[in-house]
Amino acid sequence: MRKNKQILKLITPALNSNDGWEIYDQNDELKSIQVKLPNTGLAMKIVILRDREKKEKNIRCFGTTNVQLPSKDILRKYRFRWIIENGIKDLAA
Repeated sequence: MRKNKQILKLITPALNSNDGWEIYDQNDELKSIQVKLPNTGLAMKIVILRDREKKEKNIRCFGTTNVQLPSKDILRKYRFRWIIENGIKDLAA
């Protein structure tokens, strides 16, 4: 997500602020923001996960239109999605 210029523009204010970050695990911290997508006006929740030591050098973003979903649930669900997508790639190879 962060390679997308629109998403980068939406998350930059959150990245520039030290407020609101919480420890996720021993290596990472997270911050979640809610934004409206510019073209559609659709509400989106973005969870930003970053390395606690390297900060802006190692950032991952995860998004959903289910803005009520807790941040940690979003991260947990994406973990499963990654496994599924890689499994599909293996089947296609």
